[in-house]
Amino acid sequence: MRAICTTVIRGANQYEFSGRIIEIDLTSGQIVMAMHLPNKGQVLGPRGGSRGGRGVRVFGQKIYVAIYDRILVYDFDWNLVSEIKHPYVVGHHEIQVDVEGVWCTTMMDSVVKLDFSGRVLFEWWGSEDDDFVAWLSINRHAWDRTENYDSYEPPAYNESYPGFQCHFNSVYCVDGKVYVYDLSHQALFAVWPRFEPLARVPAWNRAHNVHPRGQDILVNVSGDKRFEIWRMPMGMHKFWRRKPYRTHQVVVVPGPEQSTQFSRSGWVRGLIELGPQEFIVGCNPAGLHHLKDGRVVQSWPISDEVNEAVHGLTLKPC
Repeated sequence: MRAICTTVIRGANQYEFSGRIIEIDLTSGQIVMAMHLPNKGQVLGPRGGSRGGRGVRVFGQKIYVAIYDRILVYDFDWNLVSEIKHPYVVGHHEIQVDVEGVWCTTMMDSVVKLDFSGRVLFEWWGSEDDDFVAWLSINRHAWDRTENYDSYEPPAYNESYPGFQCHFNSVYCVDGKVYVYDLSHQALFAVWPRFEPLARVPAWNRAHNVHPRGQDILVNVSGDKRFEIWRMPMGMHKFWRRKPYRTHQVVVVPGPEQSTQFSRSGWVRGLIELGPQEFIVGCNPAGLHHLKDGRVVQSWPISDEVNEAVHGLTLKPC
């Protein structure tokens, strides 16, 4: 079994490499392939260089790797075969791939589905959706579709600017719906086939990879260095439980202090589901951890640099 992960090198300076794509043989622990990802260098932001490597998925016989302004498509021998790009689909976070194309979450308060040629099949803009705006009590804002956001830079430190309202960092296709997580408001919701709020949980401290699985919600609580499973109350339980409650917790990196994206280890991000109680997650310094039945059973170190953090994570068929 092999895993593919992307990394972000936090705090990378302009024109420095800010992330890698890495293939790991989980049986031997050997790094089979590692290469720096193209660096945009034009738009920095706080997350390192050109945002490094982002979401990664395998579909069919191809590997889809998101970077700041495009999705790189490789074959299984790591030959670059194509790129998917659109002027206002930039600042990628996570992706999901199906037979029609690629679902993308971006820094533009948007969730967009592109076909494999880069044409928009579906788009949903949180700041423009009245129900979403009312649910989170945020400002309504219309984005300019004619602008090329490839070189977009929001006003520095202006937290009221619309681009800072939301932080969509997860997208998952589950049971015919597309779910997205907003880190800024600890909010999980569906955007397709229609907007549907699911849960807001303040305890999800800077969480990632948040998505439902049946009655459960899987959560990487990155700030607290934990992986958790929460349960949605159903049936009679709704009479005494109105909000999700935690049923499972694994401390990935022990220690009293919280993790940060920069100088403290334990930023848990990236998720592979192997079974009901079995998962692989990423971390910083860059590495993978095998979780089973509530504990860490194996780890695969990649780097000893605390500023290099795993972002995207998926399995590659052998």
